[in-house]
Amino acid sequence: MAQQSNIGPFNILLDQFRRGQIDRRRFLTGAGLLGISASAAGVLANPTGGLAQGTPAGTPATALERPAVGSEGQTRGEGDQLRIIWWQAPSLLSPHQNGDSSASSRVIEPLLTYFPGEQLGAVLLDEVPSVENGLLAEDLSTVT
Repeated sequence: MAQQSNIGPFNILLDQFRRGQIDRRRFLTGAGLLGISASAAGVLANPTGGLAQGTPAGTPATALERPAVGSEGQTRGEGDQLRIIWWQAPSLLSPHQNGDSSASSRVIEPLLTYFPGEQLGAVLLDEVPSVENGLLAEDLSTVT
């Protein structure tokens, strides 16, 4: 059985890029015209060869101190507005109609929540209602 050649339009384009005959922009444009996704072409055009590098060591966090200036005569917890910057903006303003509860959970606490392992846990309640602890009726009609 004859061995198939790996020479095709994309391999020729990649070879030209690696030899420096074409620039990155021309390589990415050509790869897109050949039907290669932008993310795949970007990985191949990466000068490191697309291999993951080690995570650089971070700097240890330092404890924040209370500002020395600008807080004279202020009592902690009192003041004007509290601005919360959250990484995920809510898609709807109503948490009852919204599918993601991440943003609304900063200001609206649920009675119960699911913990890892699908364990139901109490947040604002003392304990999870069940028939065994008497907080849930046996016919499941009332919760105390």
